[in-house]
Amino acid sequence: MGLAQYLLGTDCVLSLCADWVKGPGKVRTGIHGDYLDPAINAQAEYAINSNMHLMLSDYSKDDGGVSFVPGSHKWRRQATPPEAKYWADLAVPVEAPMGSMVIWGKHTGHGSYPKTTQGLRMTLQCEYMRRRQQTEEAYRDTVTQLVLDRNPVPFAGLMDVYSLFPFGKSDWDIERMSGAETGACNGQRLENYRSLFDMEPAAGKTTLRPAYDYMHFDGKMTSQRNVERGRRSVAMQKESAKENAKENEKENAAD
Repeated sequence: MGLAQYLLGTDCVLSLCADWVKGPGKVRTGIHGDYLDPAINAQAEYAINSNMHLMLSDYSKDDGGVSFVPGSHKWRRQATPPEAKYWADLAVPVEAPMGSMVIWGKHTGHGSYPKTTQGLRMTLQCEYMRRRQQTEEAYRDTVTQLVLDRNPVPFAGLMDVYSLFPFGKSDWDIERMSGAETGACNGQRLENYRSLFDMEPAAGKTTLRPAYDYMHFDGKMTSQRNVERGRRSVAMQKESAKENAKENEKENAAD
């Protein structure tokens, strides 16, 4: 997870989780890059998505392991058909025991070799992406409260349940995002970061994304909403200050 955040930012989200099972045979994956938008020929310099393989069996060339084209992360484009053919048997295979992990950015050209040994090659794949890209699986809509509760707070960020986007005709739900637990909401600012080593279950600290009526318009201009948000924020700060003052009075009286 830390390497995915290094590539994509601390507010990256989970785009895909899948398993790959390969048996003996001639099946192989051609050389390609993991672009979320394959229609674009020239890719941005920074990574938009990254791929992770957790090896649930030993990996080698004969075991049909994943392979990489050296230096291809600098191409910023898909391999041409002649390049893919050239590198098919020259790409560097991953040689690693079960339990190992490999992670790479979208630019890196890779494929796999046919499996010539007996048994199964098994892999758990997770793909992460920058928050503003479209996920491959609808985790935000399918995650349950039970799953949020039993996972750490940052898991809600991976599920993107506190995102401002998309929003409808009545603007963003800023109050929900600003009231989220640290590490659950969007943004790469330091105050929004929560350590990946914090493994305590959220247990009700994070909640599912509400069902919004995107076509509803409350008749207010954005400027008017901002003024009202400001007033609510000030009122909440005053209420919080009162509660803190009461707690201090209790502590002083106890002393």
